[in-house]
This record gives sequence, structure tokens and C-alpha cells, in this order.
Amino acid sequence: AALQQGLATATYQQAQQTQQQGDNRAAVNLYQQAAQLAPQGELRASAQYDAATALLAQQSWSQAIVQLERYRMDYPADPLQTEVTRKLAYAHEQSGHKQQAAAEYWQLGQDRKQDPDLQREALLRAADLYLQAGNINEAVNARKLYLERFPEPVTAAVAVMQQLADLEAADPARRHYWLEQIVAADRRGAVQETRVLAAGAALELANGELADFRQIQLVSPLQKSLGRKLQAMKQALQAFESAIDYGVSPVVTAATYQIATMYDELGDALLASERPGSLTKAELAEYDVLLAEQAAPFERQAIDVYTSNVQRSGSEPGDPWIEKSVQRLAELQGGQ
Repeated sequence: AALQQGLATATYQQAQQTQQQGDNRAAVNLYQQAAQLAPQGELRASAQYDAATALLAQQSWSQAIVQLERYRMDYPADPLQTEVTRKLAYAHEQSGHKQQAAAEYWQLGQDRKQDPDLQREALLRAADLYLQAGNINEAVNARKLYLERFPEPVTAAVAVMQQLADLEAADPARRHYWLEQIVAADRRGAVQETRVLAAGAALELANGELADFRQIQLVSPLQKSLGRKLQAMKQALQAFESAIDYGVSPVVTAATYQIATMYDELGDALLASERPGSLTKAELAEYDVLLAEQAAPFERQAIDVYTSNVQRSGSEPGDPWIEKSVQRLAELQGGQ
């Protein structure tokens, strides 16, 4: 036994020297010989681990994975198990095994004994790889765990919230939730990067209010349905003004255009509203005149807002919302 241990030690030392000389292939063979010669113990474990490291160095990913999996099974309580997980994650990723690599990074990210920066990076990498592997549920779960564990720094957290909003876009309620979270996170600790995402989120939330406004039809009795539509308009205006407050140019011009559109559409809706069925022909004519008088201020307001958008300084060249404002303004003013 002593002779075998000595031979194993000599072989292991020769493997180390060979690896230092840059011959990883020969070093792997020597490490594996040392592992076979050594009795159960520290030397065998070291030889197996170093063989896996040498295989990684020569980019023999499949062989390295086999060696590392064996080490994981043989020495489950070894302090190097975290390094084994990191190396397995890397080897699987290099091999194109995205699902397996993501699982290894996920394991690292859940290990609270590790450095927080390592946990953060591992969870984000797991999330990306799960997505690349087409595993949307796990991609979502990894991002949610990241936010639960690491709400700071806010820049990274808001970026993850935006990813979640996109991943869960098929569920309008979930997307709405994450957009609200982006806006709330930006309020807690705004920086330039979060303001851009928060402005986009605020604009999308405002567009939801606009959709509610558009769904309300002006039917008889007009006063009741008009009251509901005006209330919806007020909420949408407040939402668009909140988006404008971020000062992000494309969001400002988009929100301004939509505000003008609401005034524009409200005037048209009044003119097209349902007429009471009990009116005589003369009364109906008078009713139409009254509606036109009520609609006119909304059209003028729309023109003013479209004009302010067209005259806005600092907008980006070719801004589509400016171009749409110009087009609609020409249509309205041409009809006067």
C-alpha cells in the first residue's frame, strides 16, 4: 500500500509538472493514472479534479463534463463542489448544452454561501440560458428569484423587470404588473438608464388608459355616457402627463400626440353620438347644432396640442409622432 501510494504521488507530481509545461493532454493521462493508483483519499480526489481542469484547458468539454460529474458523485461533501458546479456550467455552456448549463448556474445562484456578486451573475446567466433553451417558465423563475434576492442595484433590477414584462406579454395583467414595478423602482432610485425604461413603461400604461377611453361609446342618454368618457379621458391625460414628465424625447412626442388624439376623437365621438329617438326633425336639427358647438372646443384643443408637438424643440429627426402630428394638423386645418 505504501509503495502504491508513493507511485501515485510521484505520478501526480509528474502530471503537475507536465501541465505546467503546457502539455495538458499528457497531464490528463497522468492525473487519471494517479487517481487509479491512489487509494481513497485526498490524493485521488485532487488527481480527479485536476484531470478535469486540464481537460477544460484543452477544451475537451465532453470529457471534462464526465470527469466533473464523477467527482461530484464521489465527493459530495468536498469544499470544491462549488468550483465543480462553476466548471460544469462553463463546460456545458461551451458544449452548447444550454439547459444543463442553466441548471448549473441556477444552482450557483441559489447558494447563499457564495459571494453575492457570483450569485447575481449566476442567476442572470441561468435566466438567459433558460431563455435560449426555450424554457420560458424557468427563465421567468430565475429572473423572479433575482429580483427577490437582489433588488439593488436598481439599474439591473429594472432591466430584469423589463425582461419579465416582455416574457409575460401574453398575459396582459402580468405585463401590466411588471410595467408598474418598473415605474415604482425608478421612483425609488432613478438613474438615466432606469428613466428611459420607466418612461417607456409609463407610456404603455397610459396607452392602456387610452384604450379604456376609446371603448366607451357615446349613447343615449348622452350626459351619462359622456360623463364616463370624460372621466376615462381625465385618467388617461394624467397617465400621459406622467410619461411626459420623464423628459425622454420619443416618449414625450408619443404621449403628446396621443393627448391630441383624445381631444380629436372626443369631438368626433360627440358628432357621431347616438341621437335620442323621440326628437322631431326640427328638434334633431337643433340637437345637431348643439353637438357641433360642444365638439368645436375639443377640435381646437386637438389642433393646439398637435401644433405644440410639431413645434417641439429637441425632438429626434424623423420622429414618427411629429410626422403624424403634422399630417393630422394639415387635415384638421384644411377642413376649416
